[in-house]
Amino acid sequence: MNENIKSTELEQMRSAMNGLKETLKQQQIVNEKIMRQAMSKDYGELKNKYTMTIILGAVIIPLLWLFFGSLGLPVWFGCVTSALILVCITATLYESHRYMSLDIMGGSLTEVAENLVAMKKFDLRWLCFIIPVLIIWIVVYLLELYRIFGSENFIIYLIAAIIGASVGGVCGGLYLKNCHKTIKGILRSIDEVKNS
Repeated sequence: MNENIKSTELEQMRSAMNGLKETLKQQQIVNEKIMRQAMSKDYGELKNKYTMTIILGAVIIPLLWLFFGSLGLPVWFGCVTSALILVCITATLYESHRYMSLDIMGGSLTEVAENLVAMKKFDLRWLCFIIPVLIIWIVVYLLELYRIFGSENFIIYLIAAIIGASVGGVCGGLYLKNCHKTIKGILRSIDEVKNS
């Protein structure tokens, strides 16, 4: 009789343990779903930033032609500037399509993490290319302005170019820092899901 009681108690303990394991498993599934939803929101915001960058680049091209025309800059300079912006748009499209095409809600979080890390590396390689190109562009822009306006009004355009380049550099740096902060947050969340 004593053994029957022990056997019954043992069976109840096993049943309780199985129930606890099932509850913990369900809780883990719910937590992962909540984490994926939060990551999905950040991931969507990141995609939207890249989309807005592409749209902004496309809108800037005709505006630059108007601006360059009003200054009297040569057509070849407008063509080179437009080509440079198109290269930037193409790089952004490539980056967005190549690294952000996975489904964060149902896809492999490992693949999403690998893509986000690769995306950060792409951004750094892109900076190594685009910063020297922009410096050359600014120098050519200033030389063309000097050729058109001479030394009398050049100082005004030089100051405007320095202010424009500084504002553009700060805005671009903050934009990139914000994107990388979002990526870092998503990667941290992916680690939490994997370790839970």
